[in-house]
Amino acid sequence: MKRLMKLISLFAVGFGCMKTAAITFTLILTVVGCKPADLKNAPRNIYNPPTKNGFTAAEVIDPQVRNSSIVVNPGNEHLVYHDSEGTHQYSYTPDPRLAEIVFKYMPIDPRTGEPRNYVEKIPLSVVKGDGYQRAFDFSTLIYTIGDLREKSFQAIQIATEKVDVSKIQIVEIYKQFPCFKFKNEEGKTRCKLTKDETTAEVAVYESSKRCSKLKKLSRKYDGLSVSDETAFSDAVTNCKKIEVTKKEIEKERKALSTIYKTGKDLANEMLNTAEEFTNEHFLATTATKFDPDTTSKLKSIIRFNEQNAENNFEINSVEEISLAIDFGLEAGGFELYSTENGRIKDFQLITTPAGNKRLLFVLINADYEISADLSVTSRPNLGVTIKGTFDAYFPALDKYRKGVMSFEFDFQGKELKF
Repeated sequence: MKRLMKLISLFAVGFGCMKTAAITFTLILTVVGCKPADLKNAPRNIYNPPTKNGFTAAEVIDPQVRNSSIVVNPGNEHLVYHDSEGTHQYSYTPDPRLAEIVFKYMPIDPRTGEPRNYVEKIPLSVVKGDGYQRAFDFSTLIYTIGDLREKSFQAIQIATEKVDVSKIQIVEIYKQFPCFKFKNEEGKTRCKLTKDETTAEVAVYESSKRCSKLKKLSRKYDGLSVSDETAFSDAVTNCKKIEVTKKEIEKERKALSTIYKTGKDLANEMLNTAEEFTNEHFLATTATKFDPDTTSKLKSIIRFNEQNAENNFEINSVEEISLAIDFGLEAGGFELYSTENGRIKDFQLITTPAGNKRLLFVLINADYEISADLSVTSRPNLGVTIKGTFDAYFPALDKYRKGVMSFEFDFQGKELKF
C-alpha cells in the first residue's frame, strides 16, 4: 500500500487490466466506429452484455443520472488511412510508469473481497499492426479503464461502509461507560458508573468518533474499582485497534478514489490524441450529478414508474427520458434529448421471458440516429445501472456503427460518492 500511495501521489492516475473475454463497460457509453468486419477482432462481451440481469430494488430510484459518458471509439479506417501524402498510422503510448500501477495494484473484487485475478495482460499502447489491430487495442484499453473505474467505485463504497462501521464501533465503546453525574464534597461535578441516591437519574455519555477522549475519560469518574480501571484500559486498547484499521481503510479509499477520478482523465487523453490525429470528434459528454452542466443547467433524467409489491419496489414502466448530452456537433454545447421534444422516441420497458428488464428507445441527433437496447440492473454498491448495445445510423454516410450505453442511478436518500 505504501508503494501504491507513492505511485499515485506521483502520477495521480491509474487504470487496470482484465481478461479480454470478460471486459465490462458499466461506466462508459461507447459508439464503436468500425465496419462489421471489425467485430471479429473485438472483445466479445463489449458487444454482448450479460443477459442475467434481473432487477428487484428495495429502494426508490433517484431519476437523475449519477454518471454516464459517451466515447466515440475510432475504427480501423480512422487509425490507419492513406492519402496523397502517404500512409498515416495512429499511435498512443502512456507514461510507462503508469503501466506499473496497472500490474502492481488492482482493487479487490467486491463480491468476494479477494484481489482480482487478471490472467491476461492487455495492450498498454496502440503502436502495432494494421487499422483493425490498432482499433482493437484502442477499444480494449478504453474498456479496461472503464472496468477498473467500475470496480474501484464498488470498492470505494465498500470501504466507506467499513469506515462508517468503525465509527459506530468507537461510539459504542464510549457507551460502555455511562456517567451518572453528582456533586462531590468540593462541589465539583463528577461521574459514577452506576446510579445511586447521590447521582442524577439519567446517565449521559461521552460522544466521539475518535479514541482521543477515551484515554482521559476515566479521570471524570469517582469510585472506580480495579475491574473498572481494567475495563477502561481494555476499551482504549480496542479503540486504538479499530482506529488503526479505519485509517488503513481510509488510505485505501483515497487511493481508489484517485484511480476512479483520474481513470476518466486517462481515457480522455487517449481520445484527444485520436481527435488530433483524425481531425474528427470522438468524445461526447452527458450532464450528470458527477459532471453537471454548469452553463445551461440541463439535467439528465430517466424516471421510472415503480410499483410497491410486498415491500419491494419493482419498475413496471418508463415515464420520462430526458438526457442532456454534448455530442460535439457543430452547434456545440449540451442539448436536451427527451421524449417530450421528440428527440427520443419509441421508448418502452419490456420484461423478457427470463424476467429481465430491458429499456428500448431511439435517440436522434443532427448527425445520426441511435437505436438502443439496454438492460436494467440493481447491484450492490453501484445502485441501478442501465446499459447495453445500440446501433447508430449515419444517413450522410449510409453507414451503421455499433455501440454501447450506460447510465447509473442512486437510490433516493442513499447517494453514492467517491
